[in-house]
Amino acid sequence: MKTPVPFMDIAAFLPGYLSDIMPAYPPKRPILGIDECLKDAEVSRLATDLTRRRVTEFAVPLWQETWEADGGKFSIPGGVDRDSMLRGPNPFISGVPKRVPHTSWNDTQVVAALVLQFRMSETLVLLSRNIRNDRHGLRWTLKEIVKPALAAR
Repeated sequence: MKTPVPFMDIAAFLPGYLSDIMPAYPPKRPILGIDECLKDAEVSRLATDLTRRRVTEFAVPLWQETWEADGGKFSIPGGVDRDSMLRGPNPFISGVPKRVPHTSWNDTQVVAALVLQFRMSETLVLLSRNIRNDRHGLRWTLKEIVKPALAAR
């Protein structure tokens, strides 16, 4: 079971956010936002290639994994690869950090993380393996909430 997260009213937030902080000189290349498929080798190669060829400005993970160690919790953008140092003993953290189960981000949080990238660029590209069109899902939120808010600006 996922940890409940308060719903963010993106439609109400977006117009003011865009008018307040759009950069005066945004980069000419789009920003690539990557959903949970960030750790897929194919997606990683694509993101690296697009950035290396200067098709995109940079790539950014749109979700966080929650981990705990030393009695505290911390978030890691994009999660931790299976062969990462963080999965073993670490000189800066006593013990071995463990992923907190059932704390993944919901689709509304992923869309909010994508929308926040408008402060860096007027053009965003989303990479996701999510093809469902469920209510309040990724595609539904982009189509029914974000698209009308962008059209109204």
